[in-house]
Amino acid sequence: MSNVPPQGGKDAYVRDKLQELASVLDEGLPQGWGFFLMVYPFGDAEGRFNYIGNGNRNDVVKVMANFIEKSKGTFGTHSDQKI
Repeated sequence: MSNVPPQGGKDAYVRDKLQELASVLDEGLPQGWGFFLMVYPFGDAEGRFNYIGNGNRNDVVKVMANFIEKSKGTFGTHSDQKI
């Protein structure tokens, strides 16, 4: 959770929705797969955010760092490809 002061009832709503999404993701993935989901309000990409996941925090940080390093200069260039 962010250290930014709450924004009215939106924080509780977002926290509850993240819990619901995490449950769906965890149940839908094969055993042994981790996930994390990060959300933020548009227009505040440098400040406020929330995240949830089912993995070890250190592993998540490593995955994020690896993603950032591998995607430098190429992120979004494959947007027309199907996943």
